Amino acid sequence: MTYVRKRKPRILRFMLLFIILALIIGMTTFGITTLFNRYPKAMMEVNESIKTAGNHKKRRSTTDTAYYVLHYPDTKFKNLNSWIASEMDTTMNTYPLETEATEERHQIKQDYKSIEVNDQYISVQLETYENDVLVNKVSRVYDVEAQDFLKTDFLKDKAQRVINKQIRDQLGPNYNLSEITLDPLYNNLYLDNSNVEFIFFNEVVSFNYKDHPHYLNRALGDVEPTDDFIPSVYLDYGFENNKMVALTFDDGPHAVYSKQIMDVMEKYNGQATFFVLGSRIRDHQENIREMVDRGHQVASHSYDHPNFTKLSIEQINDQLSKTEKEYEIATGMHDDLFVRPPYGLILDEQIKQLSVPFINWDVDTEDWISHNPTTICETALRNTADGSIVLLHEIYQESYESLDCILKGLSEKGFQFVTVRELLLAKGEDITGGGLYYYAN
Repeated sequence: MTYVRKRKPRILRFMLLFIILALIIGMTTFGITTLFNRYPKAMMEVNESIKTAGNHKKRRSTTDTAYYVLHYPDTKFKNLNSWIASEMDTTMNTYPLETEATEERHQIKQDYKSIEVNDQYISVQLETYENDVLVNKVSRVYDVEAQDFLKTDFLKDKAQRVINKQIRDQLGPNYNLSEITLDPLYNNLYLDNSNVEFIFFNEVVSFNYKDHPHYLNRALGDVEPTDDFIPSVYLDYGFENNKMVALTFDDGPHAVYSKQIMDVMEKYNGQATFFVLGSRIRDHQENIREMVDRGHQVASHSYDHPNFTKLSIEQINDQLSKTEKEYEIATGMHDDLFVRPPYGLILDEQIKQLSVPFINWDVDTEDWISHNPTTICETALRNTADGSIVLLHEIYQESYESLDCILKGLSEKGFQFVTVRELLLAKGEDITGGGLYYYAN
């Protein structure tokens, strides 16, 4: 009798062994995967923002308080890579903002966008999130030809002031104006083929440089600078010192003393307010533009210095509108100017019918009486207090000659020299049309 050997048990043994091996491999793979992919899934993903420059890489780390997943572009430019690495080091040393141990770790994630512009610039923006809340945004533009980072010195000085004013207007009253300063070294920028973005407090303000080639100091990519007119702009500096004073100068502009006064004010890091006559602006337009461009406030002292109490509302409005028109012709700016009534005279019923702020003074240096620089200085130092508005005249040589003495004496007492607008804003005054101000607080 012939027996046939059954192979079924051996096959079963092989199948069982295969299943056991598969389970072992699966469990091992699961363990490795779990070990190395312990970060929340959302942290491993990036937004569909532009990432065309550099290779996408990740830096990952875990501490007792946080997960870190920092996405970044690895470029072929050493200086740019060094900046990116430095920013990531700062992020890991700064966040989370709350360092106390919690049941769940904080999630610190960095996303980015990167772009190449005109084969010359690499723009990189890094955005840091803590628990899905944006906490920091920084940008740099690397100039491949210059092998350095782009700064705002590609803009003309006057253009920087204009853009700075636009940035302050856009960001609004949420920030101290002195913290929003666009200077030639500012480099928190992001550039594309037509816009440059300025980053302040994680907020973006965009400027189209292709539409404004006259703002450029030099070529930016394929955009060449032009020499078209750039308007002037008054720029609040946003002082917050407790002791402030506004020095004001009437009856200008003057061919000589306007610039001399500005030079002395600059020596003491101060700004003044010039109450000018509209009838004098046409012959001194350059002085008016320089006042504005150097940070001073230009205001109205009427067109030709009449006594407002003897005029009708229509006549007063004509005085003010003619002065504002001359100011606009000189500077390119349209503005409702603060007004100082000639002789400080205006009726209450007139003020109520007019829509501009009227500014008088609480300190009269009586320069128009003494014409003595020493006496003028002593009067100013004796009577000036925090929030004072001081009356001087732009057209007297003795007033100019007293100015250094006044500024030196007041600065030694801790005063800052600001415009009337800055003084009223800093002291919390509600600047309204139809109001008359002698001082702040």
